[in-house]
Amino acid sequence: MTDTQPKPGVCTWCGQTMTADHPCTVTVWDDYPDGITRARIPWGSEHGTEHVDYPCPDCGVRPGGVHHPACDCEECPRCHQQQLGCDCPSTHDEDDDEDTRP
Repeated sequence: MTDTQPKPGVCTWCGQTMTADHPCTVTVWDDYPDGITRARIPWGSEHGTEHVDYPCPDCGVRPGGVHHPACDCEECPRCHQQQLGCDCPSTHDEDDDEDTRP
């Protein structure tokens, strides 16, 4: 029997399978140049998503779960824009080879 379902990815930060049952366990951004540690914003707590009752359409976490890296829906806790497209200087860019996450 051939498995036709795509295999879920593994989070490069927390090492868990990226599914609704496994939110990211890295709960803070601690690599901003200003040295301020900021809590990551869970799915359903971002501006405009306060009443969601379904998994994140990009990384699959359930409401209240922390997004996995490079999720299109994650809000930057510093500027409150989309994290992937914000201009906040940090090393939290998933494409950055110098990523400091565990």
